[in-house]
Amino acid sequence: MQHPVYAILLSGSDGDIQLPLLLWMKERLSAEGVDYIDHIALPEIEKKIIAGNQVITDAINYSLNNHYAQTIAIAGHAILDIEEDARESEEQIKQRVISAAKLLVNDEWQRPVLGLFIDQYSQVELIFDSEKNI
Repeated sequence: MQHPVYAILLSGSDGDIQLPLLLWMKERLSAEGVDYIDHIALPEIEKKIIAGNQVITDAINYSLNNHYAQTIAIAGHAILDIEEDARESEEQIKQRVISAAKLLVNDEWQRPVLGLFIDQYSQVELIFDSEKNI
């Protein structure tokens, strides 16, 4: 019996970004045979990855070792519920997502890594792809 194919999605925990990201992943990765997505959601997850958070590493390892996940994606998003002067620019968020995505590309995991950005209109943009040098 063939195992179902999984991908991993790492994202913030805001409810308004979950569905657009999951739909984007299913649509884009269905051609690669992805059946399910292991979704790991934590506030400011890209900052936690850059800081080397062990909980996230353990969750990724679980998905890779038990679900044989084939792709890892990390997403950052525009935050609209804080005052204008406190908001980070989209470019700052994108750069942090790219930095975190590059950290996920490693010899141990050997999986394609995607960096995603979701804007205030719930549009998902691919900003990093380890296999296509984006």
